[in-house]
Amino acid sequence: MYIGCHLSISRGYSNAIEAALKIGANVFQISIPYYNFHPGNHLGQGKDYAIERISEALNEIITGREDTMILLETMAGKGTEIGSTFQELRAIIDRVKYSELVGVCLDTCHIYSAGYDIVNNLDGVLEEFDYIIGLENLRQFI
Repeated sequence: MYIGCHLSISRGYSNAIEAALKIGANVFQISIPYYNFHPGNHLGQGKDYAIERISEALNEIITGREDTMILLETMAGKGTEIGSTFQELRAIIDRVKYSELVGVCLDTCHIYSAGYDIVNNLDGVLEEFDYIIGLENLRQFI
C-alpha cells in the first residue's frame, strides 16, 4: 500500500512544507511502507534551485525515525517538472540527510514521455537506472 502526495515544492515553499508535514504526520502514524511524492516544478527558477529546495524540504520532513519510505516519482518532464531524468532524482537523494528513507517510484508512462525507450530497450533503461540510482532504491514500478 502507498499513499501519494502531489505537492509542488516550488509553488509556495512554506505552504508545500506545511501540507507535506500534515500529510506526513498522518502517514507516519499509520506506518505505511511507502509515501509517493511528486518532486514538483521549478517554475522558471532553474533545475538546480528546485533540486536544492526539494532536498531542503525532504530534510525538514524526514526525521530519520520514520517507518515509511518516501518515494520520489519519476516525472514526464513537461514544462518545468523536476524528476524527469535519473540524474535529477539522484541529485535530490544525494542531498537528503536520511537518504536511506528515500526511494524511487518508476512511473513507466512518465519515463516513456520523458524520452526513455522502455518499449524497445527496457533492459537498457533499467541498466541506466541501476548505474545512476541503483536498483536497490527502486521500490515501486507502475
